[in-house]
Amino acid sequence: MRRGRGQVPAWTLPLLVALLAPWGPLVAVAADDGGSVSVFAHGAGNRALALGGAYAAVADDAASIFWNPAGLARVPRRELWAGHSNLIGLGFGEQAGALALPHWRWGTVALAFRRFGVDGIDARDEHNVAAGELTDAESELALGLARELGPAWSIGGALKLRRQDLAGFSDSGWGCDLGLLARPLLAAGVGAAWARDLTVGLALRNAVEPAIRLDEETVRSEE
Repeated sequence: MRRGRGQVPAWTLPLLVALLAPWGPLVAVAADDGGSVSVFAHGAGNRALALGGAYAAVADDAASIFWNPAGLARVPRRELWAGHSNLIGLGFGEQAGALALPHWRWGTVALAFRRFGVDGIDARDEHNVAAGELTDAESELALGLARELGPAWSIGGALKLRRQDLAGFSDSGWGCDLGLLARPLLAAGVGAAWARDLTVGLALRNAVEPAIRLDEETVRSEE
């Protein structure tokens, strides 16, 4: 059968569905959360993001403070990580960094910073008249501490200060994350070398949830 001129190939629709399907849930979530989900909910760190966020059980670098602070206990030496992203022409910019300082006796202390900013937002007054541009900046400063409790267990926590500045309003809120890492086979007494390779992790993000009040109502930053 000959295809007429300008006719769309039969495989085009399935291809479009396959390409757009992964974005459907994201759009739905963005519509449902009404802006209450934190811009930092996706985490940070090149390795963790490359793993699709499946990092709570394998965290072992400075960026662990963003995913599971217990992973800081597995950082073998001093480590500094920093990242920057910018969507050219769209006004979005994000910066993040983490410093981990392990100590053989006291465990690992980490300091982390993240910032997300948007500029070029059109401002309108109550009469829908243009009133210049707005900027939105959200930042988070975190202090983490983690320690190994023997070869099978690690615990950690992170105290964080989150701040938002939007259209002349600003406020800050405190929160904290908790984490646990375990090697279950070692805990069960298996002494083989490969027993260390099986790890499980539990991360409780926003065990204390930051609350920010920009105007009259307090907004909790969900993750």
